[in-house]
Amino acid sequence: CNRLIYLKKCIWSIIASTSIPYRLFVIDDNSDDGTVEWLKHLKDRELIYDVVYNKKNMGTAWNYNHIIRKSTSSIFIMANDDIYFYRSWDYATLNTINKFKDCGVLTFFNYHTHNTPNIKIIDDETVQVPRTGMAGTAIRRDLFEDVNGFFLPKGKRMGFFASLFCEKVNRSKLTQKKHYALSPYYAYHMDIPHSKLSERKQLDAYCKMRRFHKKGKR
Repeated sequence: CNRLIYLKKCIWSIIASTSIPYRLFVIDDNSDDGTVEWLKHLKDRELIYDVVYNKKNMGTAWNYNHIIRKSTSSIFIMANDDIYFYRSWDYATLNTINKFKDCGVLTFFNYHTHNTPNIKIIDDETVQVPRTGMAGTAIRRDLFEDVNGFFLPKGKRMGFFASLFCEKVNRSKLTQKKHYALSPYYAYHMDIPHSKLSERKQLDAYCKMRRFHKKGKR
């Protein structure tokens, strides 16, 4: 809502950096800063598959549930408006999900440090973690439906719905429910320069990783 400067960077990064066929759904949460007009322009150019325009601010949890249920894919990727995707993010996502058959949730950054209990380091860019963040995350639809989506209890801060969702996922009876984190295929917190996940720091990490791969050391 009213963050057009970041939304433009986010959407253009998706369009420029995604090679695998996809459908892009966007929700405008009652903006009045020119976002509506810009999204309609992209929709007319068929760069966006569908747009939902809220008549009032509904909040992140409601928006995610609504837009996910408008799609039909077996795997969907959620993205906040302050995320910038780097090249090959789509291949990295599907390759990781296909490689780890128990993967139900895949995020692009890890909330936990390497000394966190229950963390499992898989390789130089993949870890298995007790929970993931929802800012830029791939989720299996059957798992999402099994836990009845996202829910934000009254009086709780917005970020709480991610913790609650992960708790429900961990209790699911489905076998494909493990949380994995893959880094650093995108930058987060474009609006917070000093964040550990800021655009500058994540871009440096991404470039370092690309150089590593190019040398054929994997």
